[in-house]
Amino acid sequence: MMTKDTYEVNPRQKQFFILIVVFSLIGIILLLSTEFGGFHGSPYPPYYYYSCLGCDYSVGADTAAIIIGAILLIFQLIIAVNAVLPAPFLKKLSGMKIIPILGIATIAMMIMGGAAFGSYYDYYEWWLEAGFYGGLVAGMLNTILSVLALRIKK
Repeated sequence: MMTKDTYEVNPRQKQFFILIVVFSLIGIILLLSTEFGGFHGSPYPPYYYYSCLGCDYSVGADTAAIIIGAILLIFQLIIAVNAVLPAPFLKKLSGMKIIPILGIATIAMMIMGGAAFGSYYDYYEWWLEAGFYGGLVAGMLNTILSVLALRIKK
C-alpha cells in the first residue's frame, strides 16, 4: 500500500533508472581512470601533457571537479539502484527527485573543472579529454532520464 510519503517505481520507470545506473557507472569509470584534459607543451618529447586524478599537471580546481563529480555520480548511482531494487531502502519520493539536481551539479562541476584547466593552460594549445566528457555526458543523460522517469504517470 502506498502512502503519501512513499513512492513505488513502475516498470516503465525502472527502465530509465537502469539506464541511469549504466550511465553513472560509465561516467565514474571514465572520470576516475582517464585523463581530464591535455595540452601540447613543448617541441621536445614528451610532447603532450595531461591532467587526471593523479597526474602531475592537474590544477587544483580540476582535481576537485573530478572528485566532486565522481561523488555526485556515485550518489546518482545509489539512488537509481535503490529504485530498481525489489525492496528499496529509500522510501520517499524526494530521493528520486534529487537525481536531476545531482545531474545538474555534475554538469556544473565538469564545466568548472574544464574552465579551470583551460584558463590555467591558456598559453598552450589545450583540449578536454575523456574524463571530462564522461562526467559531462553522464550528468546530462542522468538529468534527462530522471526527469522523464519522474514525469511518467502511474
